[in-house]
Amino acid sequence: MNNVTGASSGKIWIIEGDNTSSEAIPVYLKIADAATATVGVTNPAFTLYIPPGKVSCYVFPEGHSYSSGVSVWSSTNQADFASSQIPSGF
Repeated sequence: MNNVTGASSGKIWIIEGDNTSSEAIPVYLKIADAATATVGVTNPAFTLYIPPGKVSCYVFPEGHSYSSGVSVWSSTNQADFASSQIPSGF
């Protein structure tokens, strides 16, 4: 798991996740409105599912705003936090 962070406000318009290196294990992309994050401790704002052997693209037509910064990491565990949910409609 790697954590990529940025410490300024902005919007996310599109996210592409590539899980073609695994034919058996799904990946969950976690995104938090935070300038820093600790994997397994920071509660993500949302979690996106990347199926095994696939590339998934998520588009936010209005953009997804963040104010504190953005932290992005991936995990093979759906919930690093009990409140982490995959948004409906994805």
